[in-house]
Amino acid sequence: MSLTTTTRILMFSLLVVSTGTTACADEVSQTQCPDDLGCDDGRECTIDSCDASGTTCTWRLAPDTCLIDGACHAEGAVNPANPCEVCQPAFSDREWTPRPDGTTCAEGNLCVESSQCQAGVCDAPAKVCDDENLCTADTCNPDVGCEFQPLPWGSPCDDGDLCTSGEICEDGTCSKPTSDCDDENPCTTDICDPADGCSNTAHSDACDDGDQCTSDGTCEDGTCNPGETLTCDDGNLCTLDACDELTGCLHV
Repeated sequence: MSLTTTTRILMFSLLVVSTGTTACADEVSQTQCPDDLGCDDGRECTIDSCDASGTTCTWRLAPDTCLIDGACHAEGAVNPANPCEVCQPAFSDREWTPRPDGTTCAEGNLCVESSQCQAGVCDAPAKVCDDENLCTADTCNPDVGCEFQPLPWGSPCDDGDLCTSGEICEDGTCSKPTSDCDDENPCTTDICDPADGCSNTAHSDACDDGDQCTSDGTCEDGTCNPGETLTCDDGNLCTLDACDELTGCLHV
């Protein structure tokens, strides 16, 4: 090896030692930012710094954090708007990451039957709070579950029974005054069916025609035919025998 060659190798070695070999050529050296440069972006999850010249701001996310929609979140933080998404920097530090299917997503909510994540959406069917009482307001509180509050006294209610009318709520119960199906006709049978309401059916039984001077009448086609006229003769020659339709026979 010539002297010239040896000298060139030695000079190259000295150059390598003097410049260092630990940094890549495309790495940007970071330095403390001057206060007047205003590099602080106000986010706790970013590391604010400057380039080597101290004139250009640079920012990078802190480890185990996400910056989503301008807000910082720690790893594992749940999306406030969707319990089936979390901050997972290993997958994305700029967007929410769906939680695994089957993950419970409505913990502590007593107003759902069950809950689990499916494709990033919380499937949590609401609990049905119905006590089948017309006189209670049925609501649900996530902390305590179903609640049934009596409606104010006098609130109208419909029990679906055609044999009742004018129902109102009394202390959480629907009162049931019975409908009056009496048509005041002695020749009809008056009944009430909850599904159909009142019915007045003609019969052919004996009837009271309201005249005390006749015997019981007979019903025909819904009409009471008067009975035979009563004989009020008491066989006493010393009385006047008469009849009053309201009180019957009189012997004066």
